[in-house]
Amino acid sequence: MIEGAAEARLIPGQEGIVTGGNSTKLGKNMLESMGLKRSSKWSGYQAQHVIPAEMGDNAVIQKIGMNLDDASNGIFLRTPDESISTMSRHQGYHSVYNEMVERQLSKLK
Repeated sequence: MIEGAAEARLIPGQEGIVTGGNSTKLGKNMLESMGLKRSSKWSGYQAQHVIPAEMGDNAVIQKIGMNLDDASNGIFLRTPDESISTMSRHQGYHSVYNEMVERQLSKLK
């Protein structure tokens, strides 16, 4: 390990340990990181993991370790409604996105 590397770690969590994977906890952590109460409502939005919870078993993620529910691994996306918008929408499972993330991670092996 490079001297001082522990202080320079940019990925949330501890090397070799993967935790998290709960969208509700992710959302509350994101609210808190914005200076809001964890109990605040985020109606009309869902918390999305940038690195999806399903990637917790991925060899690359296992090696580096990560807290999947850290606010830095999340984004709020609007839920589908009848309004027209160019913004990404989110509701539930997203296989196409997960497959894309898995392909990108496989390039790092």
